[in-house]
Amino acid sequence: MLRPSSAPTIADLYLAFRQAKTALYFEKRGVGLVELAAYEQHLPKNLKALQRKLEKGTWFDKLAVGETWIVPKPHRRWVFEYWPSRYQQFRAAPLEAAKNALSRGEQTLIINGDLASFYDTVEPSFMLGEQFVAGLRAHGEEQIDLDEYRRATTSLLRAYGRYRKEASRRAAIPITIGIPIGALTSRVVANLSLAPLDTHIAAQPGVLCYRRYVDDLVIVAKSGDVNQNLLGTIKQFLPLLDGDDEVLRLDVHTLGRAGSEFQLQKAKVRVHHLAGVPGIDFVEAVASDFTKAVSERRAFVDSATLVGDGVTHLIRAGEAEGSPLRVLRELP
Repeated sequence: MLRPSSAPTIADLYLAFRQAKTALYFEKRGVGLVELAAYEQHLPKNLKALQRKLEKGTWFDKLAVGETWIVPKPHRRWVFEYWPSRYQQFRAAPLEAAKNALSRGEQTLIINGDLASFYDTVEPSFMLGEQFVAGLRAHGEEQIDLDEYRRATTSLLRAYGRYRKEASRRAAIPITIGIPIGALTSRVVANLSLAPLDTHIAAQPGVLCYRRYVDDLVIVAKSGDVNQNLLGTIKQFLPLLDGDDEVLRLDVHTLGRAGSEFQLQKAKVRVHHLAGVPGIDFVEAVASDFTKAVSERRAFVDSATLVGDGVTHLIRAGEAEGSPLRVLRELP
């Protein structure tokens, strides 16, 4: 929550600078740190100038494309946690949930996939919608903070508009939605845009565990009809529009994100029906060395996991007579 004043204090802005510096170091491996060092040489002067700008309510209005700011929460030291540990938790929790269910003798379903061109499909105007602002009010935000939030967000949306205009010029095609990849603000907006999807999936009957890491998602649930095709299975958990093309389009109106174009890449969606010892062996194969599976593809089954005991578990799962292990890869 912002402090009840016309602009963040110098202490708030100093914390924001430190957070941005840390985030850039971990995310870009040093890119941009020279500029930050130059900024830090005259930090008192620069922070006072920044504070004067914010007092005018301009926020992002004259921010050049490629530069970002983010206002911190005073009670937190970091804006984002170091990603490997969080990604490890994203991988571990669903596997543990599936293993526990299988150990109880339950047939288990695992769905994983990712959203196509995610950042390019986000329409950020929802942040000024009445429903979203009402949610902030319901969580205890005071009117003075909501007014400042509206001013800052309005300025941010104008900056996104300048970004799309420049992107359209460079790509020679009209770009009307989307947010810039890599910006600290974009990560916040992207996660907010999918918050209703998180709520929707977690509330579905039979869901044992749901985790999302940016645009990757994993669902672990009690298995129903093992003969159901991929589309029918996914529709049990995600709000999908009707269609038969190569993407699975989410109903953005149901999610309260009108204007966005969220869609799953059908070719990258996997549905695993697991049961018994073969199912446990499959989970063990994936989990045996999953720290080596942090790859750019971030596939649920990565070739890096197939080492040591992982191979043994996977082969034994596939050789089991009458194995109920099934992987749905394509629609019939």
